[in-house]
Amino acid sequence: MKDRLELVRPALSSAQKTELENTIKAGGFYKVRVVGEDGVPPLQVSIPARCLAGAGTTESFTAAISHAGDLVGLSYDMSKMQCEPLQSGTAMSGVALSEHVPVTVLKAAAAPSVVKQASIPEVKRAAKTPQQGKEGAKEGVGGEEEAPPPDNRTWLQKNWIYLVPVIFMLLNGLGGSAAQQRQGPPGQAAQAAGPRQRARQ
Repeated sequence: MKDRLELVRPALSSAQKTELENTIKAGGFYKVRVVGEDGVPPLQVSIPARCLAGAGTTESFTAAISHAGDLVGLSYDMSKMQCEPLQSGTAMSGVALSEHVPVTVLKAAAAPSVVKQASIPEVKRAAKTPQQGKEGAKEGVGGEEEAPPPDNRTWLQKNWIYLVPVIFMLLNGLGGSAAQQRQGPPGQAAQAAGPRQRARQ
């Protein structure tokens, strides 16, 4: 942001003009010093004093102001910055400074503020009644399938169908062994029948 101001300064006295002419002849500098409030260091700018002796030379200032209103920068500009050094023996016809000097004020823009994003409120679901819980398990609530209830059966209740064939196989095996023990080996039966036949003869 820019503002236009004007610096008004009184005319130079005879002593000040003589001092300025001597500074120009010596190749010195013309300094402008701005004193701020207490605790604020002053700002100072300078230009070659001989530039003020040139015909048609105009001055201008540029001041930089912080967001708090403090002067943080100062620039002193001349329309003719490349001033030729005065040759020895050149007569000074008199130096006069402008009583009205334009000042451009540059104001710093306020820093952007960070807006915190509002948090999204959490939506709480109403508690289900026992009846709603049963219906939700069958049909689903909100298009989502409910998890099946846990299986609380014992291991025997879950796997009895696999144990039935094994039990039948064991029973058949035990029954065959008992029948063989009753009949005895085939050789013993033949030997027992032999003596009986001989006795009859």
